[in-house]
Amino acid sequence: MRRPASVCDLSSPYMAAAKRAIQSGFGTEPVLIREGGSIPVVGSLKTLLGIDTLLLGWGRNGDNLHSPDEHFHLDDFHRGRAAAQRLARTGRRSLRVAASPVFQVTGCRVRG
Repeated sequence: MRRPASVCDLSSPYMAAAKRAIQSGFGTEPVLIREGGSIPVVGSLKTLLGIDTLLLGWGRNGDNLHSPDEHFHLDDFHRGRAAAQRLARTGRRSLRVAASPVFQVTGCRVRG
C-alpha cells in the first residue's frame, strides 16, 4: 500500500518546540532541510489517523548512512539525546504531547 509523502508544517508549535530543543542540545540554530526517506507509517499515520509525526535525526552528512562504513559521532548522540529530552519535557508541559497517541523523534538533519 503506497502512502503520500509527508512534509512538516514549519509554522506548527511542534516544529517551534523542536527547533528550540535542537538549538539547546546542539548550541546552534538548526537548518531545516527537506530530505527523503521511505517510512510508510508516517504517511499512514497522517492519512488514516490525522496524526502528524515529527522526524528528527542527529547524524551528519558524512556518516555514510546505510553504507559499509556507516558511523555515528558519539558527541552527536549526546547532543541529540539532550535535544530529545528537552523536546519531551517541553511537549509534556506545553504541547500536551503525552495525550497524543504518537510522539516520535527520528529523521531531519541538523547542520551547525
